[in-house]
Amino acid sequence: MPFKRTIPTDRKRLPARPIGRQTASSQPARTGAVRRLEQQASRWCRGSHLAASPAAERLGRNGRGFDRWVYARVPGKLVGAARALVVGIATDATAENAIEVQLQPSRSLRGSITAPQHSDLSTVRVRVIALNGIVGDNLWAQPFPRQSSITSLRNTSPERFECEVNADGTFELADIPQRALIYLAAEGPGLAQSQWFNALLPDRTIPDSISLTMQAECTYSGTVLSPDGTPCNNAKIALRIQRVPNAGVRDTFTVTCDAQGTFQLAGLPAGELILEVTSQAGLLRPAALQLKPMERLSKQTLRLEHGVTVSGIVTEQGSDKPVEGAGLSAISGDVRNLPLGFAKTNALGRFTMRLPSGPARLYFSMVPKGFTHPSSENQTVFDVDRDNVDMTGFTFELSRKQ
Repeated sequence: MPFKRTIPTDRKRLPARPIGRQTASSQPARTGAVRRLEQQASRWCRGSHLAASPAAERLGRNGRGFDRWVYARVPGKLVGAARALVVGIATDATAENAIEVQLQPSRSLRGSITAPQHSDLSTVRVRVIALNGIVGDNLWAQPFPRQSSITSLRNTSPERFECEVNADGTFELADIPQRALIYLAAEGPGLAQSQWFNALLPDRTIPDSISLTMQAECTYSGTVLSPDGTPCNNAKIALRIQRVPNAGVRDTFTVTCDAQGTFQLAGLPAGELILEVTSQAGLLRPAALQLKPMERLSKQTLRLEHGVTVSGIVTEQGSDKPVEGAGLSAISGDVRNLPLGFAKTNALGRFTMRLPSGPARLYFSMVPKGFTHPSSENQTVFDVDRDNVDMTGFTFELSRKQ
């Protein structure tokens, strides 16, 4: 990375999870297991099939790279999951041994919900936000296909990773690994999301019974306007948890505004959340929002701006040859380092992105193979002036590895 910074993570106080192909196991294959295939939407996916072999459940592929997740269980006894991520063109050997599910003993997770008086607990649902089976000392050995950080896996298989709450507040999640890194959320009408996780417990143990306390919700509502002041329909509004007590995952609450540009987000916890708006009509600079307990912010007006085109060229140091495939990211110029934009250089070494007005930092978030990442001090700090039509002429050089 061109400079050292803390990148927000969905998992509190834990090392980054390595991504890679699952290794083979010496354990015999189980028969009679229920298996499910999930596919993360990506530009690498070109088709797949699930096949059985004497040794394991493996995923074959054709075409270019893929990102596949497999979940398998023997109900009430065993459960397991695995991921195969291959970027680019893979060999036949890679396809044959791409993924293998290792089953481990399963268990049920029981718990109880408490909420303000007169709350109807039977309307509450408990869902898994993220789940990883632990093998040995590897906290990320078995990534399950329920991961909040991956959009296409946020709500997969609700029949497996979610459960209803009884009228007395009790609930039970079946068939989770006995050893797992697990993050849960309880949600219900009129109530703020409440989270539970075991990442900070000794040895990541899962108690026999857990409890979640829910409070009355915060809400955020208003109108999104286009740069010309007219209502903006179909804009997507998102509030992402930044700093909320007892939250282990920076979960995101989203809604799409109606034809009049109005929106309402409910079920929000008290604390700091990051506001982001996505729309074809314009840009809005991400901003921190501080919600007090049970606070209801209404009649908020979010006016988009056209943004400013920022462009430039990346060349090879000493030769002026264009560098294709370099990635440049723009972040806010404050301590939060909120993402503002991203672009990759084309065959001519040129990049273009549109940014909202205000302070920004531009840096290399990725460089092509054979090139050296610029040093942490090598970043461009500038102000985006909304009165400018565009900001061109940014020039960067990348040096090849020695």
